[in-house]
Amino acid sequence: MGEFFKPWRRKIGVMTLVIACVFAAGWVRSVSTFEQIEWRTSQANTCLIASGGQSLGWVIYSDTESSRPLYSLHDQGINFRIPAGVEITISKRAPYWSVVLPITLLSACLLLTKPISSTPMKIAEPISTSNH
Repeated sequence: MGEFFKPWRRKIGVMTLVIACVFAAGWVRSVSTFEQIEWRTSQANTCLIASGGQSLGWVIYSDTESSRPLYSLHDQGINFRIPAGVEITISKRAPYWSVVLPITLLSACLLLTKPISSTPMKIAEPISTSNH
């Protein structure tokens, strides 16, 4: 069994599978729960990550009047509404399946494909010039 995890791609395959499981757990949790994480990245910029409605959203904004983006849940996921005085740098929203599916497929490829066997090249013996 130790030989199975010897190649680096199998180790990376296990890591991507763990990451896919974490996102899948977030996906299941987002069906019934809305959660957010918010932190300051600099004095003016703030990053907000929200999970709910089976989607994941993130916004980086600068709050000039100490207001913040408003968000709402609906059937298609998270919607961000931007009040006056908030300047958005980045705003993205993605359904969880669009994150979980590619990571799972990558993990499957890394774990299930047969590694290429490396065969050492034979070194040709030098041609001797002496007549023995």
